[in-house]
Amino acid sequence: MTNDTLNLDPSDYIAIYPPIGIARVGNSMERGNDGWFYSPEEPLRDRKPDFSLNLKDSKSKVKRQAVKFKVYAFHQNGEPFREITYDKKYKVEWTVHRNLEPDNRNYLIIDPGRKAISGQNINSLSHQLCCEFQGSQTTAKDVYLGEIGTDENGRLIFLAGRGKAECVNPEINDVIHNDFNNEDWYNDTCDGRVSVEVTDVTDVTNKTMQVSLAHFPPFNLDGDVWVLGVGPKFSHDITPPVSLYDLIEDINQQKQHGPSASNYDIGIVKFNDHIEPILGRTVLTSWVNAAANRGHGVGGPGYFYNEQWSRLSTPPNDPNRLTYEEKVEEIPSSCVWKASLSKHRRLQGGTQWASFWVFHAPAVWEWRRCH
Repeated sequence: MTNDTLNLDPSDYIAIYPPIGIARVGNSMERGNDGWFYSPEEPLRDRKPDFSLNLKDSKSKVKRQAVKFKVYAFHQNGEPFREITYDKKYKVEWTVHRNLEPDNRNYLIIDPGRKAISGQNINSLSHQLCCEFQGSQTTAKDVYLGEIGTDENGRLIFLAGRGKAECVNPEINDVIHNDFNNEDWYNDTCDGRVSVEVTDVTDVTNKTMQVSLAHFPPFNLDGDVWVLGVGPKFSHDITPPVSLYDLIEDINQQKQHGPSASNYDIGIVKFNDHIEPILGRTVLTSWVNAAANRGHGVGGPGYFYNEQWSRLSTPPNDPNRLTYEEKVEEIPSSCVWKASLSKHRRLQGGTQWASFWVFHAPAVWEWRRCH
């Protein structure tokens, strides 16, 4: 990939993707593909599960999930026109640092400091995120939170820690007293911000572009993106019925339209894009959760892949389409549990609204006309 034909105008801007990168810890000490794999770069509904993915190394240690960050150029109207990579025309410099919110508990903070990296194929071993944790002790403990590197195109690669948790106080004897606050304990999960600078080295003025606040909604503090170093995921292609994207979308709608879901305006509802994925994720959860299996497993009342449920996707004028009354009659009332999310989307080609609630057991739809 080359940037020779890419010329950025003053009105253009850049942005980093993904906006939230998910890295996962693992205790494998192997390098490269033997010790880690990359996080998915597209939604599961648009790709087939990768059953060949081996989540453990040759010693049965858990591989880490690395996340790769890219920078894209956008026109002023928000239309993306290509990815920017590191080469003889553009220098791409990445910066990673923890969340810098003020805190009066500095002795509990594990901060490796601001780390910058720029170039191609940089080995992450040379850019480790190492720091110290002291707690109540007089001597600090060395802590490894991960490392950063780049690929052949200068994209940022972030690797999380090894999944280590430890107590630095020998008098406590590694006793865990509760689920959250345990004195003098630390772990190597982490989060922080990722920023980037792109410099046109062929321009005599060395024109530099940064991710700008002006091109992001007001809830984004400064245009940077986030990286999270979290725990491993052993059922890799099984996601919760309510995804992280759903939660973020819900938060964004609340900020724009208030807490009432009836005020949400998030586009046209399409069965295959918006409803079927939730039903499918609910069925997949049955493979790892006994309660979900009772309601959504094969043969259960909420098994959404049978013929009855497939009729929900039929066009409005199709004679096989279920009416609202039929849906209520055919969905067992015992399946209606406490709602965990509410969404409102405008139906394509009309003034109707579809309101659907996602339950811990099967879902119920209500169709109503807006006035």
